Order: sequence, then C-alpha cells, then structure tokens
Amino acid sequence: MKFITIILFYLCLCTICNAQVKFIGSVKLHNGSPVESAIIIAKIPSEKGERIVANTRTDEQGH
Repeated sequence: MKFITIILFYLCLCTICNAQVKFIGSVKLHNGSPVESAIIIAKIPSEKGERIVANTRTDEQGH
C-alpha cells in the first residue's frame, strides 16, 4: 500500500511541471546594428493581468 501511495504522489507531481521554453533571436536597431544589454521580458496573461515568467539581457551581438 505504501508503494502505491508513493507512485501516486510522484504521478501527481508530474502533472504540475511546467515545460521549458527557449526564445531565440536578436535585437537590432532599424539600421541593423545589434543592441547590447537590452532587457528581454517574457510575460503570460493571468487573471490579475500579465505575469513575468522570465527575463534576460542581450549580449554584445544582440542575441
């Protein structure tokens, strides 16, 4: 019985895991030059408005 309870517990944990999403791209100005240290923010809509789920900065090449 204890074994079945442990298995059910771990199965429930798997259903609440979020997937990893990777954003790929570059930030450039209208003339094509890269933007260094731009802040990128990923948001998702929620009941109370938008929620920030990730953030990062661009490197010297704008990636």
